[in-house]
Parts: sequence; C-alpha cells; structure tokens
Amino acid sequence: MKLSIPIALFLILINTFSAFGLGQKEELCQDLHPGVHLYKYHWDEEQCVFYVAEIDRKNSDLHLQVCIGQDKVLGKETVPSIAHRKSTDGKRTLVAINGGFGVLGNFGGLAGISHNLFVQDGELISGPIPEDVCFGVTKDGRFLMGRARMKAYVIFDSQKIPIEAINNRMRGDQRRDYNSILYTPRFGSSTHTRGRMYEAIMTGFQFPLIPNYQGNVVLKRVVRKGNRKIPPNGFVLSVRRRTYDDLLSQLPNGQQGKIEIRLEPDEWNDVVQAIGGNYVLVKDGKLSKFMREALLSDDDHKPGRRRSNKVISHEPRTALGFNDEKLFLIVVDGRQEGYSTGMTMYEVAQVLIELGAEQAMNLDGGASSTFYADGKVINRPSGGDLRKVLNAVLIVSDQ
Repeated sequence: MKLSIPIALFLILINTFSAFGLGQKEELCQDLHPGVHLYKYHWDEEQCVFYVAEIDRKNSDLHLQVCIGQDKVLGKETVPSIAHRKSTDGKRTLVAINGGFGVLGNFGGLAGISHNLFVQDGELISGPIPEDVCFGVTKDGRFLMGRARMKAYVIFDSQKIPIEAINNRMRGDQRRDYNSILYTPRFGSSTHTRGRMYEAIMTGFQFPLIPNYQGNVVLKRVVRKGNRKIPPNGFVLSVRRRTYDDLLSQLPNGQQGKIEIRLEPDEWNDVVQAIGGNYVLVKDGKLSKFMREALLSDDDHKPGRRRSNKVISHEPRTALGFNDEKLFLIVVDGRQEGYSTGMTMYEVAQVLIELGAEQAMNLDGGASSTFYADGKVINRPSGGDLRKVLNAVLIVSDQ
C-alpha cells in the first residue's frame, strides 16, 4: 500500500483519531449474566450503530466456543440456529456472532469450507493460512492471537507426502492453490474434488484429528479419480497429478503408514477452540501496522462512503478482541442509509482500542454480520434475511 500522504496530514489524522469517541451508549439484556455486559452504541458522527459484548474472562461459569454450521464442513447455518443447537447438555448460549472466512457460495457443492484455522472442541477441522491471523483458546484458558503454520505429512516407509491443507478445496482462497489436501469424515461423505486427481483412501483413523496428531493408517487403495467417498474411520488424501502421484501410484494396497500433524509456533498445539480471521486490527493496544497504513491511505475519507477497497470502505463488520480481563465481541451494522452506514476496518480497530482491547482481529462482515444475545438477533443484518454462515463464535454458560 503506497503512502503518499504528507507527514503533517498524518499527524492531524492521528490526533483526530486519538480523540475518537464511541457515541451514545445503551446497555441491553442487563439480567443476562453477571459476567456478560451488552451495549448498543449510536455513533452519530458517522451515523453508525454497533453492538458490543464485554465478557469477564475470569468468570469460570463462562466458556468461549466456536462451531461450524451443521457440525460439518460442507454445511452452513444461521447464527441463531447454531446458538440454539449448542444450548444443550446443561449449557446455554448467551451471546453468538458470525465467524470466519471461507466458501459462502455453492461452487460445486463446496459451500461451508473455512479458509483458515478452525479447531472445535479440540478437533482440528481446517489448517491455518500463514499470512492471516488466528485466535485460539488453550486447554488452560490462555488466549492466543497471531499467525500459525502447519507442518503435516502422510508417511509410507521413507516416502513423505506433504499435506498442504485439511478439508479445503484445491483452488484454496484467492491467493493460493493446493497440491495435496487431507479430507476427514467431518468434511462430508466425499471429497467433492474434480478432474484428474489421485486419491489415496486410508483407514485406521484415530478420532479426533487434533492439532498435534500422530496416528497410524492403512492404505486401502489409490484411485485415479476425484470425489472419492471418505470412510467413517479414515481419511482421503487427494493430490494433483504430476505432483505426488508418482509416489502414491507405487504403493501397494494394505501398506502401513502414519500421519503426522503439528502447528507452529508450538503453543498452537494446545488450543481447544480456534478460529481464523484475516487482518490484525489491534496489536499491543495500538492500531496494527496494516491498520495504520489503511488510515493513511484514506486521505479522502467521507462518512458512510463505500469503496472498492474493502478495508477503507464503510461496511458491516464483525471483530473480536481481548485484554487480560475481558473478551470483546463487536458487530457493526451497515449499508442502511438513515440507520447505520457501517465503518472502515481501521475505525473498528479504534473502537476496540477505546474499549480496552490489547489484541484484536477482523472476522467476516457484510451481510454475514450477526449479533445474537439472550435468545434473539438484536442487530439489523444488512441483507434483511439472516444469512447462513460458515461458523460462529459463542459464549456459553453452565446452566
């Protein structure tokens, strides 16, 4: 991002932003839970309405969970539906927001795929994208935020085949294609791959797949065709032809092997809940480097203005942040003239700083932005009807 803005204007913008106000504040659902406080803000300066949940991290009755739609990768679901479904077994969903990025459109039956890291109740459902930020909760309750990497292999004797992604699509996101993907039963009944693929069908799966995984497998067969069925007790490794297919084609049926998966840095192997976003909004209580660059590039800022650059366009937003004491969930309404036109991404970052967040990241926004609390949706999603989303972040309590 080129920064042609003069230093003097930079100082004016920074000074203006240091006086950023949150507007009129209204507390909602005051009897929901002593460790949860919900607020509706009217930011009149730019005709914007946003909602904030402040959660006491030290309240042992409260738990953060993430959940994929319909409990399978190729499944989408509205936020309230996910919240209601997770209110079982003595748990009650108090607050829920939409989650991360992935495949929302059908695209050959692939709707529901998450592009970035996703760990649900200790199960590794999809791997991280090295360029994008992730949020995780460890077994001992620590919060992590940063970039993670995955090192994963299928190993047969001395042959080591890299696993580039888990439960994804070969096309990946807009920045990458994959040559090899491991599919688990959580994905669905088959791999939904197309064209000239080699697919190795393996059994002996030790459920669940976890961030730090080592398990033995047995190769049942290698098929020179995509869209193979995923065995309920196994995996399918799908590879592009002219990549690792020469290794697979030489393996006999019944070959013993193993799968090894680790996340880096090592602390990410301890997460039991994790979700990927895209951009870091706040780092160590300040605007992240990318958000500062976005602020500087927006030298023609106008309240409510939509732009092709989504970072500096006024849009509905969803984000997550935290400090040592609190977790913050925020949803910004937008694209609704006369009510709320949305925020730029750096404005959301500044809101989180004002709230006290030390670290924060951006989640999926637009028509996906949904804020559920106390049994109902309390924001006004821009699409009118509730969108079925890929996943959600929930705050649940022990009933």
